[in-house]
Amino acid sequence: MKKLKLLRLSIGMFVLSISQLIAQHATTYQLDFSTSLQSSQLFFDEDLSEVYVSASMLQSEVETQLWYKTFRNNSWSEWVVFTRFNEGGVGDRTVWDGGMIGGFSAIIFKAEENIEKPITLRIYSGTTISKSEANILAGSANCSCVQPLVCNRSCWCPGGLCPPPTNPTFTTTNHIIVHHSAGANSSSNYAATVEGIWDFHVNTNGWDDIGYNWLIDPNGVIYTGRGDSV
Repeated sequence: MKKLKLLRLSIGMFVLSISQLIAQHATTYQLDFSTSLQSSQLFFDEDLSEVYVSASMLQSEVETQLWYKTFRNNSWSEWVVFTRFNEGGVGDRTVWDGGMIGGFSAIIFKAEENIEKPITLRIYSGTTISKSEANILAGSANCSCVQPLVCNRSCWCPGGLCPPPTNPTFTTTNHIIVHHSAGANSSSNYAATVEGIWDFHVNTNGWDDIGYNWLIDPNGVIYTGRGDSV
């Protein structure tokens, strides 16, 4: 059995301002697994409500497992495993998906073995604004059925903060794949979840846009991803 290793951030233990995180929308850290047993925590000056956590390493097919746990209401959660991301190509990197996490003031990480190369941790806050019926539009497809509600890119990521690629490649659709997103349904802010998936796909995976053409929340609202035939 491999021995678990606690890891230390190269910049050590520190307090991060929530206002700074929201203003930047994301913070990136280099995680150092290269030496013997070590530990560290990220503390925040107030509880986070909605963040998307992911990690990547510029080496393909790394089998090491990562875990995290969070601190809330004066107690630590159980360890939660990062999902190894294997959907589509991620090129010369290994990717771990922590998903949307809410309600914590500190977070700590561990891995099962030492790794020579650094791992990049990304914490994405999104815009954290409330979505209302005012910015969710009725569908406009040409059919006689009842139209679902649609949240386009300016709805789930206002201000042009999640731009689509400038030179997309179009194709003729000949089949449709429907699947559940990897991770738990722990957040009820579905627009923020879509925004977090966009950041994960673009800034952790290195893709040019969110990987899905469309996304659907548990209430049946449709979120525009890449859009038709892209």
